[in-house]
Amino acid sequence: MAIYDNNEAPLLAEDTIEEYLKAARICIETEKAQDTGSCYGMAAITLITCAIDAMGTFFENKSYIFNKDRVVPDLEKEKAKPHFEAFYDKLFKDRSGLDMNGFVNHIYDNIRCKSVHNGLLFYDYFLFPNKNKPNVWFEAKEIIKKDKDNTKKKYNIYLPCFLDAVENAYEVFKTLYDADSDPSAETNNYPNTGITNVVQSKNE
Repeated sequence: MAIYDNNEAPLLAEDTIEEYLKAARICIETEKAQDTGSCYGMAAITLITCAIDAMGTFFENKSYIFNKDRVVPDLEKEKAKPHFEAFYDKLFKDRSGLDMNGFVNHIYDNIRCKSVHNGLLFYDYFLFPNKNKPNVWFEAKEIIKKDKDNTKKKYNIYLPCFLDAVENAYEVFKTLYDADSDPSAETNNYPNTGITNVVQSKNE
């Protein structure tokens, strides 16, 4: 980590985002216990959502205008949810497979807030250290109970694919940061990651 003064807060923020993403990769690729196939999943998902949060702070207002000089720690007092909305709208919607409400509900409300503030996730969210299905980062499964008429859902997050998608969003973020421009006029600036699938499936 480099040392920055108060006038270089945006540089520190960019450096920090890279640290979050690299550390998340280490958490995913490091086996927590030998021969279990587990990883440091809660640490990884927390770091990934911190990177999303930090990128979102660079977009102002509901028009999500990019401003690389906006991140000044002693002035940033707003709630985090708008950061996730801005990240989705400007950097992620073409590769998400979820609409904004779905993305914010799952990633901000039910994952980021719970992992950061409570150190846990709801019982119906599961983190996986493998990719399972090619290019699928989020999977919603409807579980039909054989002895009951009702159903319930479980949500699988495939950490390597989610991190791949967020890393590619960060590559777009860096081009905006370097150009100091608003991406609203750019319609084809999203790299083709292929990570656009959200799976809806039913299990008996």
